[in-house]
Amino acid sequence: MVSADFLTGVIYLMCIIPLAYDFVDLLRSGTRSLKRLMQLMAMGLCIGSSAVAMINSFLLANNGIAVIPSFFLIRLFDVLQVAACFYWFCYSETILRTGYIRKRMIRMLLLLPVAVLALIDLSAPLYYANEGAFRASRLWIPKIVIIWSYITFSGIKAAIRVHLRKDYARRDAYRPLVLFMLIAIVAQVLQLRLKGSVPVMSIAVTFNMLLARRMELQSRISGDELTGLNNRTRFLVFLSDKIKSHKSPLYLMVMDIDRFKSINDTYGHGEGDRALKQVAAVLKHCMPAGFCLARIGGDEFVAAGEMDSPTEMNELIAAIRSNLSAANDENKRPWNVSLSIGCVCHTPEMADIPTFFDAADAAMYREKRARKHGA
Repeated sequence: MVSADFLTGVIYLMCIIPLAYDFVDLLRSGTRSLKRLMQLMAMGLCIGSSAVAMINSFLLANNGIAVIPSFFLIRLFDVLQVAACFYWFCYSETILRTGYIRKRMIRMLLLLPVAVLALIDLSAPLYYANEGAFRASRLWIPKIVIIWSYITFSGIKAAIRVHLRKDYARRDAYRPLVLFMLIAIVAQVLQLRLKGSVPVMSIAVTFNMLLARRMELQSRISGDELTGLNNRTRFLVFLSDKIKSHKSPLYLMVMDIDRFKSINDTYGHGEGDRALKQVAAVLKHCMPAGFCLARIGGDEFVAAGEMDSPTEMNELIAAIRSNLSAANDENKRPWNVSLSIGCVCHTPEMADIPTFFDAADAAMYREKRARKHGA
């Protein structure tokens, strides 16, 4: 009969193989931002802790409780797992765009609990052998507190941003953080009920790392690679939902870059891409919470969301123009960019999305013609 320890080792192996593949793929991508570095560290340490746990499980399945090697492996596993959760926390904070996490000194201070746990584990083991099995000592409690602090802090923040601020545009980025926390909670409950006979929590952390990467890759399908904005597919899903459920007036803006073709023709497509990125950055900066922003074609951008009054929408449009002008002055490129913006409020007569889009398009072209003729 196959033992529980052997099955545990097999489960770890099944998680490690695809996670290692994703780790190598991410490493080869060449991106070296802080976000990617934190993600690589989290995945690498998770692979290491899972490999240690897998080896330990196979040893236990083969030899029963081999105290000396198992004690060593469990101590190593504890430190690696908590370190992986720390770097997951740092990765999560970069997604949440928390400024303090970019300061190295702050990260070093936040890493102190991992160092404290390592010292505790070296001086007094978190586990002891009793009746042919490992039992957790009271010193196991700091480990749980540290892990849960790292897991829940960003998860709760992400949940609040999604559900209270209705930050739809960032929802796909926040969802893995919330799901990581929820799966860990379920795993911890199961772990307590099983009384440590199967390392459910540890397996869940490894599985969560794998799931988060898969969700990240899936979200890219719905995103614009150049600007990082939503694409047409994701925007249309958002707009369809909003048309059915909005409580305040729903506005749609259609925008395109004036004379964009001349930038490409005169300065090359590289400069054209820089112009698109500049516009995308300004629009992201100006968009209020709850709005969805997308690039749906060459130089065409759209945004939609609820506003209380036309005055607020006019203020938003004015802010976009002002920030775009400031970006032109700051970047000092050989070209300047401006936007033609068409904005309409949804009415009952706009029975479907194409009708809504047609009205916004018409408003944009009216403005483009008026600006062209100097009116």
